[in-house]
Amino acid sequence: MSLLKDIQSAAIDANTDVIVLLRKCKVLAARLGNSDFKGWVEHELNGYLSKEELPKYRILKVQSRGHFSGPFGSGYKNILIPPRCLPKEWRDLASTAYLTGGISAYNALLLQEHTAGEKLMLHWPADLLPEVEVFEDMFCYAAWREIPHNSIVNLIDTVKNKILDFVLQIEAIDPEAGDGSPDSKTVSEADVKQVFNISIMGDVGNLATGSSDFSQNQHVEVSKGDLNSLRKYLSSKGIPEPDISSLEQALKTDPPQTSPDNLGREVTNWLGKMITRAAAGTWKIGVNVASSVLTKAILAYYGLAE
Repeated sequence: MSLLKDIQSAAIDANTDVIVLLRKCKVLAARLGNSDFKGWVEHELNGYLSKEELPKYRILKVQSRGHFSGPFGSGYKNILIPPRCLPKEWRDLASTAYLTGGISAYNALLLQEHTAGEKLMLHWPADLLPEVEVFEDMFCYAAWREIPHNSIVNLIDTVKNKILDFVLQIEAIDPEAGDGSPDSKTVSEADVKQVFNISIMGDVGNLATGSSDFSQNQHVEVSKGDLNSLRKYLSSKGIPEPDISSLEQALKTDPPQTSPDNLGREVTNWLGKMITRAAAGTWKIGVNVASSVLTKAILAYYGLAE
C-alpha cells in the first residue's frame, strides 16, 4: 500500500489514534520536502509556542464560571461569569481558550472526559480572581473556563479531516507522491504549498462551544434611551416586572455610559443577579445566552450596541 493510501485509510478509520496518523504525516512531510507541512505536523504533535501561532481551529469561544463567597456564609457556586463584569484586559481570558498543547494531551483528556462525563476545566490564575466583580460584597475564590467534550472531539476530527483533504489533493497531482526518497520529488514545491494553504490552513472559523441555545448574534429591538422598548424586550424574555423595575432604578443610579466596555456598578450587580437566576433554572431563558441577551439590551438602551 502506498503511503498516501495508508494515511487515507488511517484518517478514515475512527479507531486510528490521531498521534499515529500525524506520525505517518511526518514521514510524508519529509519525503515531500515541504517545510510548511512539516512544521504544522510538528506543532500538532508537540504543541505551539504561543497563541499567536495557533491556527483558528485551536481557538475556542468558551464560557467561564466561578464560585463566590460572601458575608455570613452566603455564596454562589458554578455561576456563569459575564465577560463585561471584568476589566477589559481580562475579558479575552473569560471568553476564549487557546489550545496550544500537543494534540496527545487533548486526546488523553477526551478519554478522561468520556469516562468522567465532565467538561474540561481550565482554571484562571489565582492573582486574577480579585478582578472578578459579578456580585456586590462577594469574593470570587475560584474561576475557570469550560471546554465541552464535543469541542475536543471537533479539534481531533478537524485535524483528521485536514490531513485527509491534504493527501487526497496531493494524490490527485501524483498518486505515487511520498513513496520515493526526498531527492525524487514528483510534486513541485509550489503545488505542495498551494495544497497546504488550501487544505490545512483554510479558515474554518473560531469554534463556539456550549449548548444548542448558544448564539453569537442575538437580535435586540431596543431603542436608545427608550425605557418602554427596553421593558417590552425584557418582558418578552421572561424577566419579571419587579426585576425590570430594579434595572430601571439601576440605570438611573449609574452615571451615563459613554463606552460599551464598562457597565456601571448597579447595572453590573443587576446583571449578576439575573445570571444567577438563569443558572438556578428559575428563568426560562438558557444560561448560555443570558449574559449576551441582557448585555446587548442594556447597551442598545445606552445607544452603544456593537
